[in-house]
Amino acid sequence: MKLADDEPEPEAAFEGDVVTKFTPPTFALAFVRAMRKRAGLSHVPSVRTSVALPRFLTARYFRTGQLSAKDYVEAAVYLTAPEDQGAAFEVARELLFPKDKLAATPTETAPVALAIEGGEVLVPAPSDAGPSVLESLAGMNLDLGNLDLAALDQMLDAKVAAATEMRSLDLITTFATSEDPALRSLATLATTFGGAAELEADGIHDETSARRFVLERLLGGLGELTPEVVAAAAGSGFAGALLDDAAQPWERAGLQAALGARGEVDKILDELIAGGNGRDLGRALRFIRVGDTAAATPYQTRALSSARHLADWAEILDGLGAFVEPPPDLVARSARENIRQALQAATIMDTAFRKPSFDRWYDDEDDEPLEPEKPLLRHSVFDAWVDGLAEPPTLDVLVDICVPTPRWSKLLEAAVTVYRTELDAIRAKAPDDRMDEIRGALQMARRLKETDTAAGKRAAAELITSALVLVGSRTRFLPLLDAVLDLGLVPHDTALVVAAGSELDISEEEIYARLSQPLEQLKFLIEGNVADLRRYLELVDKITAIPGDLLEHLLACCVRDGNKMGLALLLAVALGPVLARVGAVVPANLVDDSFGYRGIGGGENLLLQWYTHRDSVPSEFKERVRALAKQALLDAALVWVHTGTGGAERGLLPQSRSRPYRAGDELDHLDIEGTLEHFASSGKPLDMMSSQDLLVQDTTSGRAGFGVLLDISGSMSGRDLAVCAIAVVMLLGRLKPEELALALFESNTHVVKGFASTRDLDEVADELLEMRATGGTCVDAALRFLIDEFSSQSEQERRVMFLLSDFCFFESVDDLSPLLGELRELDVRFIGAGHGHVAKEMASLFATRLEGQVTKIPSLAKLPDMLLGALGWIA
Repeated sequence: MKLADDEPEPEAAFEGDVVTKFTPPTFALAFVRAMRKRAGLSHVPSVRTSVALPRFLTARYFRTGQLSAKDYVEAAVYLTAPEDQGAAFEVARELLFPKDKLAATPTETAPVALAIEGGEVLVPAPSDAGPSVLESLAGMNLDLGNLDLAALDQMLDAKVAAATEMRSLDLITTFATSEDPALRSLATLATTFGGAAELEADGIHDETSARRFVLERLLGGLGELTPEVVAAAAGSGFAGALLDDAAQPWERAGLQAALGARGEVDKILDELIAGGNGRDLGRALRFIRVGDTAAATPYQTRALSSARHLADWAEILDGLGAFVEPPPDLVARSARENIRQALQAATIMDTAFRKPSFDRWYDDEDDEPLEPEKPLLRHSVFDAWVDGLAEPPTLDVLVDICVPTPRWSKLLEAAVTVYRTELDAIRAKAPDDRMDEIRGALQMARRLKETDTAAGKRAAAELITSALVLVGSRTRFLPLLDAVLDLGLVPHDTALVVAAGSELDISEEEIYARLSQPLEQLKFLIEGNVADLRRYLELVDKITAIPGDLLEHLLACCVRDGNKMGLALLLAVALGPVLARVGAVVPANLVDDSFGYRGIGGGENLLLQWYTHRDSVPSEFKERVRALAKQALLDAALVWVHTGTGGAERGLLPQSRSRPYRAGDELDHLDIEGTLEHFASSGKPLDMMSSQDLLVQDTTSGRAGFGVLLDISGSMSGRDLAVCAIAVVMLLGRLKPEELALALFESNTHVVKGFASTRDLDEVADELLEMRATGGTCVDAALRFLIDEFSSQSEQERRVMFLLSDFCFFESVDDLSPLLGELRELDVRFIGAGHGHVAKEMASLFATRLEGQVTKIPSLAKLPDMLLGALGWIA
């Protein structure tokens, strides 16, 4: 308790009381206040406890003639319900010996590897002490100076007896069974706001006080009321009182709709339509639908007709919470006006509302749905855009708005042909003057590869070949070839590249050494049927792609020789292309026998192959490949589980605390210093020391919360998905269940686990193998998930949110700022990571509001390293 400037130093209430910081009454007030701030208590201390504590201590003083700190602690424990006595002991001890309480480090900074700016600035947790004891006493209008404690006991006993009668339950039952709709709605609201227990705690036993109780909570919840609560409020007769204070248009619309005031509803919709806020308009429709179901359809039709673009339509549906097919003319107009925005809106709606009509993952190939599914909305948008073009789109535009459909692939093929023709025209220039166009072609090839489509990768390989053939400079050829290979790009026609190098007096061996040295080794091993296991294993991680003509040749060699070792390596490097040739080129039984033969093809590479080629794996091999990929995922994550610091049997924040000695404790754990300090503060003579005065060291798990959000939106490649899956399993295997809350998000949020739940690693691994990079990037639901999780864990001593994303969120700054404010109030600290393009404005918002920093990592392969660094920082 901090003293005011003019407040005298505290003095003991009694002669012989060694505690000078508190008197019995002030200790009672401080103890009850501190206990009320703790969550998870079975019985929250009441005014009765505040009165009983001083009486207990006074009685002990007159019996023993002295009071020690131990007496204060024992009084607190004895007068607390048995279920909460452990918490009472901790609270009383912390009040009397505040220096024993773990002090927060004033300036905690993140390690350099994490580069967390402002990590030393801690956001204080919100002070939510609840009503103080003095406030409770003041509300009772008691004359404390002349109060008869016996009379007070009788009054409190009467109050407890009245509570046990549960008259509030009878009241709610009466409302719920009434023929009056208003009373039934009142029962619904009373149940929503805590039910009989809450009413009984407030002494509510009649309709008048129940209405007052409900109205107070309705007014306090304005802005966050659900459609059902708003409709029930209107049905109970509270609409007039709420309309005076309701600021949110959707709540006002719901109230007016429930009252049947359709003219007022029209005015609200007019305001929303004029303001252009589609999401608020959709929310209003949701409230109207609950308040007046019969009138909802014309309102919905009118609101949707106001959409000027597909993005407006998506916002309205987001608020409405249901899918309505957009009209074709709106789709076509939106595509013509802004194809990128239209595709983003269509992607949001596809992922948020569309559900496949049958299970795609485990059906046999000859299974078909009874009715073909309608094409995805983004496909319709793309088709409408193409139909409105006066001339074919350029390659630059097609790469930018990748929509992997047969029509897009056909247009891409035509655009690549035009691009290569234009590129070939630079032959007329001198070699030194060609470099700008060649660099542009290489950049385009990289963008094509990043579309992660078969057509895009094929076109990228063709552009690389064209660019290398046009170099025309001996000094530039090999460095350019090295740069191309470093980017993971491979020319589609090796012979043309070798011929172009030969014209520049570069030997074929030197080109092959760079272009396909691992491929040449692979060719040598398989053509010669060489059984060298070590060399096969070394090649698995060196080869990322095999040209189609070479793959056909090597497969034929494996079939000819029955080479399971060679076929196992080809499966590990090009799983999809090899399995696509089963039956036509390779016998199925040979492929089945070659999976994982002699340990070739396991590990992270197989996991990458699964995420890259899983949709093209024939049904007869799918379960086998899936099982191998699952084992690879668990094995890869296990390596990280036992690496680095942070997280162990004692938790993320192992702490050493003193506690009273108990029978069976080892004397080696005796806290000598703490025991002496405790005994000295008790004021007892040394000859009165007993085992009850001894303290022992007890190492316990500190409470830390690590909330992790991983962005798996459509820009993620197969390798990125594999790394994310490994990171998820690593965290689950490394941390205690109560230390980790984790979710993946794109347009939707996929919760892996919360702090209060446990997950089996095998079960999670199965789910992760079905993880797909789809949809847009909507983070609001993911942030709400973490807010709910952190809010539910009141005893966490440190809270950290880790967010991996490009920060190109669908939501605006205004949408996300309130959510970040809630995280800040919960004292959540922030570590962000991004790779590739990162939206700096949005990343800056997160870093500023949560006092952290977004670190750009060179590739997603560094994600496990960064997570380990974060765990080490927390520890």
